[in-house]
Amino acid sequence: MAERSLSSEPAEPREGIVAEGTPAIRNVSWVQAVLLIMGAWCTVLASGALAPVLPEIRDAFASAQRLDLMVGFVATMPSLAVAIFAIPIGWIADRVGLTQVMLIGLAGFGVAGVIPFWLTSLNAIVATRFVVGIGEAAVMITSTALIGLLFHGPRRTRWLGIQVAAANFLGIGVLLAGGIIGLWGWRAAFWIYTFGLILLIPCLFLLPRPRVARPSTGNMAVRSTPSGLWRLVIESCFLIFVGSAALYSVIVQASFLFEVRGATDSAMRGMAMAAAAAGIALGATASGMITKWTGFAKVRIAFLLMGVGMVAMMMADSLITTALAAPIAGFGCGFVIPALQSRLLSRTPADQMGGVTGLWIAATFAGHFANPPLFIILNSVGGSQAAAMGMMGCICLVVCALLGFLMRTEAKPT
Repeated sequence: MAERSLSSEPAEPREGIVAEGTPAIRNVSWVQAVLLIMGAWCTVLASGALAPVLPEIRDAFASAQRLDLMVGFVATMPSLAVAIFAIPIGWIADRVGLTQVMLIGLAGFGVAGVIPFWLTSLNAIVATRFVVGIGEAAVMITSTALIGLLFHGPRRTRWLGIQVAAANFLGIGVLLAGGIIGLWGWRAAFWIYTFGLILLIPCLFLLPRPRVARPSTGNMAVRSTPSGLWRLVIESCFLIFVGSAALYSVIVQASFLFEVRGATDSAMRGMAMAAAAAGIALGATASGMITKWTGFAKVRIAFLLMGVGMVAMMMADSLITTALAAPIAGFGCGFVIPALQSRLLSRTPADQMGGVTGLWIAATFAGHFANPPLFIILNSVGGSQAAAMGMMGCICLVVCALLGFLMRTEAKPT
């Protein structure tokens, strides 16, 4: 019998069964689900809240050594911490408890995020940003893992879609809010991180604490990993790595392309990027709501839309046509995330949910980090930002074609 892989859909566990590696809680209220959704907002706040005030931070520490590098670290240090600590945090969460680790992460995120309001050293601020990233990793991993643990079938896909969509819609508001709050001084923007402490209060009293029945040490056969799980993990991490690199192409690299096409001020670029972000949110929403298609079909369609959208951005000859093509690529980027998450978590045993989600998050942020150097290479090969965008789109189309080839050639499981 062929091993299950990308071309086969994992079977869902039957509702109501409580066994080893299965959560003992099944009834989850919409309030608890919304709290888990809001946990993912920490990622948006960590990356976007300070973006509008980075120039003011640079001016405030003009005499600091390696100024541009350190100011860049203020923005990117949380992502570095997530990439480093996602896997060990997921492993720890499986043993300590997902909800407990989420609560600790919210506290660390909030406290470390606010502390820079009183700091006078740029190096110290960068250090606190690293702690913010550790808290962000803890909250993102556990909130996603809890959704995968407590929901099944179409409900899991729907809530994962809502999680991604809500985060991207919030991202637009965070950029605007950061800029407005920054009018009172760059330090004021750090108060946005009190969100972690505010969210901690209802989570402390309302979040479920699922108890996973773990296999006894004397029965290691029960603890065995489901057939094909780690192959599916590797495949999913590779696909989300490429998808995350494509996502950053749409929300970061597109800014430079918009500038070349005539968006000479930040307001014009912001509106064009908001259209792309709206496409991401709509794609995630659609992926969660469409339950008739298999996860594998959604993944193929997502990479097709990413590729077509970015190639169209390359071929566009004006700012307007480029801005119209960006939401197509964004839709594909948003469409792929819930589909991949749902396929992966549906095969993951409850007592390994944190570790697998940690691998997923690490691959996601690795894709974020890989995007800038990748675009430097593509830009040097193609000779322009537009050509680099088109080449990134071609990579997505190649992945789509490869998935179609695998689906046709792999043997179907009996």
